[in-house]
Amino acid sequence: MKITGREIAAARALTGLSQKQLARMAGVNPDTLNRLETSGAHTIKAKQLTVEKLLTCLGQHGIALAPGRIIHAG
Repeated sequence: MKITGREIAAARALTGLSQKQLARMAGVNPDTLNRLETSGAHTIKAKQLTVEKLLTCLGQHGIALAPGRIIHAG
């Protein structure tokens, strides 16, 4: 799935989590999350496992990402 840095940042904002909190919960380096979010409108370049960890954590907070959409179930 292609996800942009803006989408990750917006999804995180809906959870109310800081970058540091989301990174810790997802088991991702905070610097990596910062790099991904600041990529802006570009598709993020990260290991599939990193993306899966972030999406799983966001999902646990009621956020789902689909290409071009953020779904907030909370």
